[in-house]
Amino acid sequence: MKIKMTFTVLLSVTLALISFTNCINAQSNFLEKEINFLSNPPIIDGLLDNNLTILEPRYFPVINKDNDSNQDIPVSYRIAYGTEFLYIFIEAEAEKLIYRDRAFQNGDGFHMVLTKPKPDNQPTDEFYVLACSAVDRESMEWTRNIFWYYNVDHIFQRTSIDTKLMFAEQDGKISFELILPWKDIYPYHPWISDGIGFNLSFVKAIGDQHKNIYKVLDAELGNENSNRAYLNLKFQEPVHNGEPQTYFILDKNNIDNTEVLSGTATTLSSGNYEEDLLVYIMSGENNLLDSKREKYNCQKGITVNHFNINKNPIPSGGYKVKWKSENNKSGGEMYLTSIPEFNQNFYNKELEKVKEKISPSSFYTLKHQIYEVGKELEEIKPYETCGKLRITISQLRSTIENSRNGTDIIAKKTGFVRKGYKSKLDSTLQPYMVYLPDNYNPNNTYPLVIYLHGSASDETNIIGFKYLIPEGFIGLAPYARGPSNCYSWDNAQADISEAIDAVIENYSIDEDSILLTGFSMGGYGVYRSYYETPDRFKALAVFSGHPNLANQWSDDKDVYPNFTQKKYLTKFKDVPIFIFHGKEDRNCLFETTTNIIEKLENAGANVKFITEENKGHEPPDEETVKEYYKWVNTTLNNKK
Repeated sequence: MKIKMTFTVLLSVTLALISFTNCINAQSNFLEKEINFLSNPPIIDGLLDNNLTILEPRYFPVINKDNDSNQDIPVSYRIAYGTEFLYIFIEAEAEKLIYRDRAFQNGDGFHMVLTKPKPDNQPTDEFYVLACSAVDRESMEWTRNIFWYYNVDHIFQRTSIDTKLMFAEQDGKISFELILPWKDIYPYHPWISDGIGFNLSFVKAIGDQHKNIYKVLDAELGNENSNRAYLNLKFQEPVHNGEPQTYFILDKNNIDNTEVLSGTATTLSSGNYEEDLLVYIMSGENNLLDSKREKYNCQKGITVNHFNINKNPIPSGGYKVKWKSENNKSGGEMYLTSIPEFNQNFYNKELEKVKEKISPSSFYTLKHQIYEVGKELEEIKPYETCGKLRITISQLRSTIENSRNGTDIIAKKTGFVRKGYKSKLDSTLQPYMVYLPDNYNPNNTYPLVIYLHGSASDETNIIGFKYLIPEGFIGLAPYARGPSNCYSWDNAQADISEAIDAVIENYSIDEDSILLTGFSMGGYGVYRSYYETPDRFKALAVFSGHPNLANQWSDDKDVYPNFTQKKYLTKFKDVPIFIFHGKEDRNCLFETTTNIIEKLENAGANVKFITEENKGHEPPDEETVKEYYKWVNTTLNNKK
C-alpha cells in the first residue's frame, strides 16, 4: 500500500513539474517573441485577413478547468500592433459560439490586461482590463467590449466607438477579432511608454454549465480592488514604406494654471522627412485658447520629439487639445483639465466660519467633500483628466460663499444628493447618497427605500438602479465603508445603521415603511442587515443576490451567517421578501436562489419570487419592475 501511494505521489509530482516547466517555457517564449507591426489596421469582421497569416499563432500556457471532465479544446491567439492600435485575434476549435451572460467571465469571451509596469515587474495598480464577449441579444451588447476594471478601484468604463470586436464561426472554428486604439488606453503607446505589461484570458464555455479558462500568465485578471500581474510586451521595430505616421500625447492631462503644457510626438517614416505638427488648445465652447506649430526632422524609422505647447497661462477650466499633421493624415484629440487652486486647510477654515448658518448635515457633507478633494488631488495620475474634480472645487467655493448669507444650498437640493455624516463609531466622515422627490415636502412623511450596492461599487451606484425607488419614496444608498466587503466587515453594518439615522434625522421618514433592497453582493447585504436589525425594516427585496457570499469570499469559512442554513432563517418569519433572479445568471447562480426560497417559506417568510428566462446577472425587465411596484405598494400600504 505504501509503495503504491508513494508511486502515485511521485507520478503526481512529476506531472506537476512537467506542467510547471511547460508553463515557464511558454512564458519564456512569450517574452522572447516580438509583437509584429502592421502599417494598416485590419478589417474587423471576426475572421483573419489573408495577409495576417504571417502572424504566428501563440498558445496559452495555463489552462484552468472548472470540471476535470471538460473537453480539451485547442485555442490560440495572434497579436500585432500599429501606430494607432493594438490587434488581437483568438481562435478555438469549436463548431458554434456559445452565448452566455457576461461571456467575458463565463464564455465565450475573453479579457485582457494592459498595464504600466512597476520596477522589478511587481504587480501594478495602473492598468486597464478590457472585457470582450460574444453577444446575441441587445441587453448584453454592453459586454461586447468594455473596460471591466481601470486602476484598481474603477469599474465598467466604456470604450470609444473606435474599439471594435467581432466574432465568427466557420469551418469548425470560432474566432474573435479585436482592434483597440491606443487612445482608448491612454497614455500607453509602444514608442512612448516605458514598457507595457500584458495578460490575456480566453474563457471557453463547455456544455451547458462549465468552462475552460486559458491564460498567458497564471494570475487573476478579474479580481476586485487588487493590483495586476503581467508579462512585458516586446514590440518589433516597425518596417513601413507608406506615408509617414505620427502619434501624439500630452505629458500631463491635469495641470494648474501656472504650469507649462508639454507633449511627446513620435513619427514613423520610411526615410528622411520633416514633420509639421499643429497643436490647438480649445475651450469648452470650442474657442481657440492657444496653439503651437512644431516642425522637426525625422529619419528612417521612429523619431520621438518632446516640446512645450502653451505660450500663455491656461486658466482653470476644461479643455480639448486637438492635434494634426500638416504633412500626413495623422491627427487626434484628448482632454485637459486646468485645476483651480485648492488648499484643504483654507477651505476647512472657511467652512468653520459658516458652520452656524447651515444645517449640521450640510456642514458634514461639505467637510467630507473637502476631505475627498484633497485625497483625490494627492492620488490623481498625471495622465488623468479630472473634470468632475474641477467642478466639485468650483461648487465647494460657491456653496461656502452662499452659506455666508445664510443660504443652505445642500439642504434645498432634490433628486440624487451625495451627502456625508460624522460617524459616532470613530469620528470619521462617511458618505451616503440620498434621493429626494422633486416635490419633497418636509411637512409630509415618506416611505424609505434603502439600496445596498454590488461589489466593486459604491453608494453612487444607486443612480443606475433608480427604478428600485417607487414614486413618492425617498431613497438611501449607504457606502458601508467599502466596495467589496459583503456588508460583513470593515464596520459595514455600523455604517448602514448610521446612514439610516442620518436620513431619518434630516428628512421626514415614515419609520414604519422602510424597504431594504440590494443587487448582487447587496443581495447578501439585505439578508445580513435584516438578520442584524430585523426591527428596522418592513420588507426586503433581493435582486440577483447570493445568500452565502461572505463566507465564499472570506478566508475564514463559516464565520458569517450562511442563509442557506435553516438556523439563520428563523428571524425571517412573517417578513415580506421580493426576490428576482435571472435563470441565466452565472455570477450568482440561479439555483442558489431557488434552493433558498423553500427554506425561507418554511421559516415563515412571505416570498414573492420572479424570474426571467433569458436574464443573466443584470437588472430585470420592465414587466418585472411593474410587479415589484405592485408588491411594494401592497406590502407597505402605499397606494399610489
